[in-house]
Amino acid sequence: MKRTMLLFPGDGIHQKDMLAILRDSDDFFGNFFQENLPLTEGVYDIPLMNEDREDTIVNQMRIVFSELAIASFWKSRGVIPSAVLGHSLGEYAAACFAGVFGIKRCMELVRSRGRSLEKTAGIFRMGVIHAGNSTVSDIIRECGAKTEISAVNGRSLVTVSGLEDDVKALLDECSRRGIYVNLTPVRGGGHNSFLRAFSGDFEKEVTGESFSSPEIPLISSVSMDKEMSPSQGQYWADQLLCPVDLVKAFASQECKDAECMIDVGVSPVLLGMAIEEFRGSGKLFIPSIRAGRNYRRQLEKAYDAAVEYNIAERI
Repeated sequence: MKRTMLLFPGDGIHQKDMLAILRDSDDFFGNFFQENLPLTEGVYDIPLMNEDREDTIVNQMRIVFSELAIASFWKSRGVIPSAVLGHSLGEYAAACFAGVFGIKRCMELVRSRGRSLEKTAGIFRMGVIHAGNSTVSDIIRECGAKTEISAVNGRSLVTVSGLEDDVKALLDECSRRGIYVNLTPVRGGGHNSFLRAFSGDFEKEVTGESFSSPEIPLISSVSMDKEMSPSQGQYWADQLLCPVDLVKAFASQECKDAECMIDVGVSPVLLGMAIEEFRGSGKLFIPSIRAGRNYRRQLEKAYDAAVEYNIAERI
């Protein structure tokens, strides 16, 4: 079998009725939901399957649950991942799949994390700048905007966050210099030190808690000042405050050695970033599901490709 890495994308991929559609797309998912949905009961006010009701927190929980289901689908088809990588929110799903914590505790953590982020709505804003990390850092220093880089999603793709007026001022300055920018519709934002003022409850919840060591190599998507293990509760408190650095994550030996990368989101956003980074490498890239397409058909197509390239077994 080829060395295969599973990619767990982060927030922003939620789709209307995604869990119901996924559940009905294959018998495996029906069984997975029947077995694991009871573990999520009572974690949040809105049940995951009550998809007529939405808010930011429950939608993030639905993203994580869907990614665990899809990753488990691949495992049931004989895919033995050499490593897992999750982007921001997706790192919770990746860690759960790797055995760091169970589904119930994973959902509790996602809920509590979401409550911290919810407090920043209307205060923080995020913007995307199509330039390199060093270029954006220089412009931030030069214009004095109270913003921070929240994510390095590519060699020329950076997300910044801060107070809304400061983010807009930075984007205006970048645009004036001929750099393409856009203000995200999301009001709020994580992966910055400003969030420390809002994340105290979450930090208290996880500090001192111990989790299991990953059973599969878990590649961290964030850049931290000190090395910590995801088995430490403090890691997850800091993960919310530290910037995502996919360029650094993709430079890991596990990512370099992977012969195939499978995106387990309902929209292969993280796979797109991997394709950009590893263009011309000869790696095989497989999206489990594409946004807006028939889940069953797309999964069948992805599975056929995995069998053809000796990544999965024909069941």
